[in-house]
Amino acid sequence: MRRTRTPCAISTTETVKGMNAHRDLHTLMREIRLPEHLAPQPGRGPVHWYVRAVWESTAAGSCSSRPPSFTAYRSGRCGYDLVRLAGGTDRLVDEARAASSPSAGRA
Repeated sequence: MRRTRTPCAISTTETVKGMNAHRDLHTLMREIRLPEHLAPQPGRGPVHWYVRAVWESTAAGSCSSRPPSFTAYRSGRCGYDLVRLAGGTDRLVDEARAASSPSAGRA
């Protein structure tokens, strides 16, 4: 029981300390680590999942239950990658202008 309780207590304590220090969620998810001897056992989630769960249950009152939200990186990064994959900002702006022109959608 101690093997489970201690990591949970450390995750909770460190998350709340970070929140009180006005640290953002994603930074805490990346930085909070357990001592090597308390590393999560196989089949348990990574520490950053627990950090997010503590953050959400403390700050928002509930857990989002959206697995993508449990990543330690901001979702905004995905937008940069999508713009790059679409050919860059110039191409996207050109496409947006073409789509919004008065003749757009007319055959």
